[in-house]
Amino acid sequence: MVWVNQRLRLTLLVAVASSTVWPFNQLLKHRSGQKNGLHWTAYATLRQPFSKALERMNISSPRQAYVALSIAYWSNADVIEWAVQRLQSSSSDRTEEQIQDIAWINTKQKHEVEKAGELLESCILKDDENFKFSNYEKDAKQMLSHRIQQYLNGDCQPYDLCQMVSPIEHFYDFPDWLGDLYNSCDWCEPNSHPSDFKHLEQTANEVLNAL
Repeated sequence: MVWVNQRLRLTLLVAVASSTVWPFNQLLKHRSGQKNGLHWTAYATLRQPFSKALERMNISSPRQAYVALSIAYWSNADVIEWAVQRLQSSSSDRTEEQIQDIAWINTKQKHEVEKAGELLESCILKDDENFKFSNYEKDAKQMLSHRIQQYLNGDCQPYDLCQMVSPIEHFYDFPDWLGDLYNSCDWCEPNSHPSDFKHLEQTANEVLNAL
């Protein structure tokens, strides 16, 4: 067993040095039955740093992660990072199969990254066919609060905040706690700059104070 682990460490070093993700994914899949520290810690070293959304809010359950993705607080890439983090900290050998599948996604392949949401949804519906967003309204409000704080601190762009408005309206039936964000976000595009949306800062402050 010792010589196997030594050979594995050497292979890991080569994989990291060459930045070759696919062979490293395959290597770890051969060890998929083991959930030890080396397994997931080594895998995480090839990942990009967690996004600010992931760093600043403690989202532990798959249902919370699903809400975060559905209201555009998280991206599919964030879901993948969450899955890796979840498996790293898991003390159980019986982890949800769909979560493992999410963690294995090759982040260099865009079409693979886009599957993260589908896998997460199947994980949710498998355990809870009657999942309701209304049961996680408090979490959604927290996520919006965090995103507004990011925006006011200059850590994200207008679109990062504004893209959350329509999904929240859809899943939470036009809640009052959105304030006037819909109107303030009118004509906001992915390349919009804060200087073009000076009115958004005032609205964001008002919503934040009311949340």
